[in-house]
Amino acid sequence: MLTLGIDTGGTYTDAVLLDPVARHIVAKTKVFTTRHDLSSCIGDCMQAFSPEQLGRVSLVSLSTTLATNSVVEGDTGRVGLLVMGRAYEGAMPVTMWRHIGGLLDIKGRVVHPIDPDEVTRVAAEFVGRVDAMAVSGFASVRNPAHELRVRDSIRESLDLPVVCGHELSSSLGHYDRTITAAINAGLISKIEALIQAVRNIMAAKRITAPVMVVRGDGSLIRDDAAMTRPIETILSGPAASIVGGLYLSGTTDALLVDMGGTTTDIAHAHAGKVAINPSGAMVGGWRTMVRAAEIATFGIGGDSRIAAGAEPGSVEIGPRRVQPFCVAGSDNPHLAESLARAASLPAGEISLTSQGVYYRLLTDPGPTATPIEAAVASALRDGPLCAADIAMTLVVGESHIPLDEMCRKSILGAISLTPTDILHASGELALWNSDAARSGALLFAKKLELDSDEFVAKVRADINDILVVSCLESAIRFSCGKEIGNDALRHLVRATGDDGDNDVLTTNFRLKKKIVAVGAPVEAWLPPVGEFFATPVVIPKHAEVANAVGAAVGQVRVTVEALVRPDRERKIYRAHAPDGNAEFTTRDEAEQWAVENALRTARERIQEWGGANARATERIEPHHVVDGDGNPLYIETKISVEAVGNPSAIHD
Repeated sequence: MLTLGIDTGGTYTDAVLLDPVARHIVAKTKVFTTRHDLSSCIGDCMQAFSPEQLGRVSLVSLSTTLATNSVVEGDTGRVGLLVMGRAYEGAMPVTMWRHIGGLLDIKGRVVHPIDPDEVTRVAAEFVGRVDAMAVSGFASVRNPAHELRVRDSIRESLDLPVVCGHELSSSLGHYDRTITAAINAGLISKIEALIQAVRNIMAAKRITAPVMVVRGDGSLIRDDAAMTRPIETILSGPAASIVGGLYLSGTTDALLVDMGGTTTDIAHAHAGKVAINPSGAMVGGWRTMVRAAEIATFGIGGDSRIAAGAEPGSVEIGPRRVQPFCVAGSDNPHLAESLARAASLPAGEISLTSQGVYYRLLTDPGPTATPIEAAVASALRDGPLCAADIAMTLVVGESHIPLDEMCRKSILGAISLTPTDILHASGELALWNSDAARSGALLFAKKLELDSDEFVAKVRADINDILVVSCLESAIRFSCGKEIGNDALRHLVRATGDDGDNDVLTTNFRLKKKIVAVGAPVEAWLPPVGEFFATPVVIPKHAEVANAVGAAVGQVRVTVEALVRPDRERKIYRAHAPDGNAEFTTRDEAEQWAVENALRTARERIQEWGGANARATERIEPHHVVDGDGNPLYIETKISVEAVGNPSAIHD
């Protein structure tokens, strides 16, 4: 039997067929991601495999950028929010929200009860105005009773999904937990649509296997569980690349660098594990309580746009992603001819703003399009054009054409010079139309008053600097938790060695660990980075599809936390666990109850999430402080249970 691993990245969608017993990759494929319709590129991946191969698939595992992109772009469903215990001021990721009565103290004791009539009355205000509801109460992780009662009342009056804050995190922090619940509610319809599309494709291919989805920590969750907890899939893609990089390289300690088309993601692995971000994932400016791997992300990839910089003769690389000239030129031969004509002009007649970026039609703008949008779409139906040619066709000034806005709406896609073009221009790659890449590079070189070879060498050096600084910044963050400004790091990098451009300071940097590099462009860009840090760069076989491999080899992992705290006034111990609270006269009794409760919850949840043959480990951490007399004073005991199992379709 085979596992089908699929990863939808910002630029490419990868798929692998893996024999999980022999640890052998049977087949693999890579296609361009259709961001406006992810099911299309996933279907394209499955087309690459034979019916006989697909007939052997016993598990489908998916990592996706959908949740992350939806939050970053503000493209989530309409969310209604009910808050208890505290009314917040400022922005919230919701369509509308209301504060209702009902209050717990920090120990989970009821101060003010819920008024069911108020809940029903307020819930009626949301009818027809939202797609999902979130409920968040102060101290709900100490006592979820209020949230559960409000949830049940909403379900009786509204036919909508309802998310409770305590279901997603056991940590205190009402505001962040509220944000997490609201974002989760907004993502439900998005992930449901994607998973249903995957199921439809599987049905058409006669694949009857279960579906798993990669979470932000690299572990797996069953598809129906992911539809109720879609926020768990934030940072799914980068997490899958970490798992895949470790699996393919066979290493346990390394700096993992995943360079894709859009971004470069960097993580640190020690003893086979990657640290979990203790603060929760930050996505789209919102701090969440999502358990996610500690990953540093930088806006540099194979498809990063190269543009003229603010300083004379300089260039800027990224973070915007565009389609490379060479790729677009393969499907549109006239593009290479147009670039060649532009590059033949004298430098004074070249405008990189007008001629350095071309535009292609992605989707029909539809009946809601403005007249100018409809006209632009019509002009591009026969193939890409630059801004100057679009303006000439429409007989309007370039400033009147909303090209950037149409790109934001995914009506148009931009085409320009990228690192992938640089590799084609230098002859290191010949996957697509090298003539288009060379003409594009010459166009930019002329404008910057360089010859083509000088320009290519300059861009290569700039990309190397960006990657070196990115690795250095990540290494500093992973080693001591500190951050240093990008400009300062770039200055230190340029002062490296006796040939550095600083006559006061000389620096040398060495990584104590090897670099494991994965992603399609790494063979071209990462070896010089390893030379700078005097460390080996390991590029494993199948590195270009490591994300899909990570999805295929992931495990189901559940972490459940409980807490024991003393109530000094009543001389008892209160135990707080996921499914309830209890009071005990001794600390040992409270800790034993909390451990048993957390173990039971972990085993139940790992089965619910699609795991089998689970192994559970517990960690009990008492915390004390020193009182005024120098004696230890007991504060609390934190209990953490981690259960790990294989996906239920695969058994040891």
